[in-house]
Amino acid sequence: MENLSSTIRMTAREVSWLALIALLGVAFLLFKADKNLLDYNSDYVGFVDTAMLFSAEGEMPVDPNPARILKPLAPALIALGAPVVGFEDAFLWHVALAYIALVFVTYLFFKLFFNGNVIQALVGTVFFSLSYPMLRYGLDLYSETGALLFYVAGLLGVLMFLRKPSYETLLLNVVIAIFGFLWKEYSAVHCVIFNLIIMVWPTEHISISKKLRFLLLFNGLWILAEGLWQLAVWNDYGYTYLDWYAGGGAPYFAHEGRLFMLMKSTFALLMLGWLFVPFSWRTIRDLSREQKLTFALIAIVPVMVLGWGAISSRLFYVMTPALIVASVWGIWSLSPRALVRYSLVTLVVMSHIVWTTIQYLP
Repeated sequence: MENLSSTIRMTAREVSWLALIALLGVAFLLFKADKNLLDYNSDYVGFVDTAMLFSAEGEMPVDPNPARILKPLAPALIALGAPVVGFEDAFLWHVALAYIALVFVTYLFFKLFFNGNVIQALVGTVFFSLSYPMLRYGLDLYSETGALLFYVAGLLGVLMFLRKPSYETLLLNVVIAIFGFLWKEYSAVHCVIFNLIIMVWPTEHISISKKLRFLLLFNGLWILAEGLWQLAVWNDYGYTYLDWYAGGGAPYFAHEGRLFMLMKSTFALLMLGWLFVPFSWRTIRDLSREQKLTFALIAIVPVMVLGWGAISSRLFYVMTPALIVASVWGIWSLSPRALVRYSLVTLVVMSHIVWTTIQYLP
């Protein structure tokens, strides 16, 4: 546990760098708000309407939206802030605060994954936090930022559990999964990864009997918490996740031009960072069996988001943590010279910024 604590402990310099990254993102969010570039999308309308519903006293101001009530955490937080700053600004505040927290959690995930390598962790955090999907959708009136916060926190929780497989780290994952799923369905990916990694982890580290206890406790607590809420929504509105998927995801499979949109949205995840992913094999080849297993699960399981039906880089963004790890490994394997590495990192970041800028040009 001491090794885990020392790895995730941050120095004042690390905190300063992360604060700068967070400041850049929040500044861009405020710039979009000032220039009327925010997207008042269906996410915004649905979550604000639900927040108004939660805030209502007496007559209902809007018709209930069961699809949003299935995931009540974001509307509830908006409702809490609305009496002070209003609903729209409460939405902006929760995006800004979630983004700041996301930057720090993302850094801790990468730092743990890169075994304490501060530079690689910072580069990974920059790639994740200043990417096109984050700048375009995360820093806007969507629920993505908070959802990604819980998702990356879940991945961090998985790594912490593997460093110290205990009931304490398991309960940490349970709490993250419960609150994450009450925000958005992305946490289902974390739950699948956590279950699979317990099942396939070598028995010399976790005995079979302990695996069974971990699986029963994790899934039992998660199903109990989520099931009670889903049952309440079904009882009040006759609405379930099957209705939600049938109306919001499955119909997209019939859309034309899926292959082009799939390629475009997938490319947008890393932009020029994709160029360096193939070179990561040099690092992957030298990983231990446990490291290869962890990387494989974090890389493969998130592909399940393709089953949603809709195509967008904002929906696919749960696939990026492992892809960013591979991209960073690829850059580091190309040259030992810091100048070359930082030049390539700058090239990747600029490709995201340029593409984001193009999207906002008249």
